[in-house]
Amino acid sequence: TRYVDRANPQCSDTGPATEAMPRCTINAAAAIAVAGDTVLVASGTYNEKVTVKYSGTSVAPILLTPADGASVTVTSPTYGFYMSAKSWITIRGFTVDETVSYGIYAKDSFYITVSNNHVTRSGEPISGVTRAGTYLNNTSDSLVSGNLADYNTDGGIKLNYGATRNRIVG
Repeated sequence: TRYVDRANPQCSDTGPATEAMPRCTINAAAAIAVAGDTVLVASGTYNEKVTVKYSGTSVAPILLTPADGASVTVTSPTYGFYMSAKSWITIRGFTVDETVSYGIYAKDSFYITVSNNHVTRSGEPISGVTRAGTYLNNTSDSLVSGNLADYNTDGGIKLNYGATRNRIVG
């Protein structure tokens, strides 16, 4: 398990990501998460683009989620969560608010799960700069489940350009 807690005075983005010495940003923990890892995020607002660096596997996916009882909001001047050419990643339980681009974006990926998130106010209300809350672009065999998408400048959930065999439920 990798821990993130920006309020912990012992946090460091080069630290071991333990409970005693967590990472300060979700992105720093996502950069070292490998197959089978869980990234647990403490309550707070994190203004950052979270880029998942590695893929999980079918028996050892990577999970990014708030810690038990935590309320976590991700805001960003670009994307909230970004995955490119990744597989077996789960993004669960976050509020993604006021991103200039897509709230949660996966491209050229497989077996991505986006569940129980609230994605709101993605994109800018300017012609040509509108963005969906969650966007699967050329991403297949994935699941978008139990999410709330509102006040985005484009659709709440968008599938496009080769997105196949995906399930959108709840």
